[in-house]
Amino acid sequence: PGIDLNYGGERLRKPYFQRWLRNPLAVEPSTKMPVYFDEEGRSPLADIFDGDGDKQIHALWEYVRLGQRMPPPPAP
Repeated sequence: PGIDLNYGGERLRKPYFQRWLRNPLAVEPSTKMPVYFDEEGRSPLADIFDGDGDKQIHALWEYVRLGQRMPPPPAP
């Protein structure tokens, strides 16, 4: 199980969150979370912020900081 993101924004610090998303294995070697960003910080999700990893991580940070007010993501 992963962390409850409803409370993540309260306890996580932004530099840690950014480092964790960029390279989760460097933060926690036993994690099952894959690496989503390449060495240049690009994301394979090119249709979101033009693949800019910094912008994507910032958007995730702002979303997580909503805590209990976080709306569920839209259904596919």
